[in-house]
Amino acid sequence: MIIDHKANSKGSSTKNLLKVTLIDLIFKNVYSLDVKEVEKKGIFGKKTVKKIYLKEGKNFNLPLKPHEEVFRKYLPRKANSKRLRKLQQRVYRAYGSKYAKKKLLEPLSSEGYFTVEKKFSGRKYSLSDKGIKTQQMILKLKNEGKDLENWVETDPEKAKAYFLMGGSNIFLTDDYYFDWFKNNSKKIAALFIGVAIVGVAYRFSNIRWYSAFSRRSHDIDFDDFDDFGSFDDNSFNDIFSDSDIFDTFDSMDFDDF
Repeated sequence: MIIDHKANSKGSSTKNLLKVTLIDLIFKNVYSLDVKEVEKKGIFGKKTVKKIYLKEGKNFNLPLKPHEEVFRKYLPRKANSKRLRKLQQRVYRAYGSKYAKKKLLEPLSSEGYFTVEKKFSGRKYSLSDKGIKTQQMILKLKNEGKDLENWVETDPEKAKAYFLMGGSNIFLTDDYYFDWFKNNSKKIAALFIGVAIVGVAYRFSNIRWYSAFSRRSHDIDFDDFDDFGSFDDNSFNDIFSDSDIFDTFDSMDFDDF
């Protein structure tokens, strides 16, 4: 929203925003995915199918932002294989194309990232000084990671430091990286098995993405190297070592029945 709020406020972007938010909640262990192979009886005999179970994660009670909270509000109680699909449907039905404005743009404006000007045709949103500063920070961090693909092969400690700095915001870079993560998930998972970081994180700007968008986002100090706290090495190892989870991410489409 901060990089391009006009494009992301359109209804056509809603499904992608919902998808990214849900993936983020899974990465932060607010939710967890369990992919199981089960036998299913049919007319022509038995066959093995994969069923996806969405479960409450260890950080389920973590304080959430408005655009995240809707996924807890509409969570079906019954934890069966239809739970993930039902959650997507419920959230999409509740907000549809209004999700971006109501749960992202307006809350960010109230926190000072946008200025709002009343026009005859409606409200006009523009980045404030705080928003511009944040936008520049995000673009800088994205640019610093432009060689991430090569670092996985040539400088694994630097790659790991960048992953930990960005957390699941890594998935906000672009579509190319999401596909690349999926195709190289085993290599990435290997980074988080017994690989130490010794001061490598400080090669990057000493700003964590999560610090900028934490719950205390009022009066942000951009020199704060505060850790978000819900990430550790296992968060990345658990996700990247299970290619079935990436297939699940691909299947998230938020189509409303």
